[in-house]
Amino acid sequence: MGQAMFPALDVKTARMLAGSLDDVANRLGCADNPDAFLAALEDNGHVWEKVRRAAWRYGWRLPSRLLDFSLASAARARRGLSDHDVESLIAINRQVSSVIRSTSAPSIRPG
Repeated sequence: MGQAMFPALDVKTARMLAGSLDDVANRLGCADNPDAFLAALEDNGHVWEKVRRAAWRYGWRLPSRLLDFSLASAARARRGLSDHDVESLIAINRQVSSVIRSTSAPSIRPG
């Protein structure tokens, strides 16, 4: 994943998406009860819907397997996810957030 995947991203959108991905990754990693964990998984699905819409709007070349896995995980949450799936979600969120943040100059246009 590189900067070319996230061209023409405005600063406000970049900060919101990167912050949301980081926040939900932290919540997934620190959830100390089933309700908190399920809420974090549901929020992860909402964040990835925003990423999906931004990808369409800005013409990002986001690998479909990342998007599909992240969105499907929220749908599968109540049926159970493996620890490996959860760790993968956390890693994907952090990786995509990092790439979005790295586009802060000059690719991100002031909004």
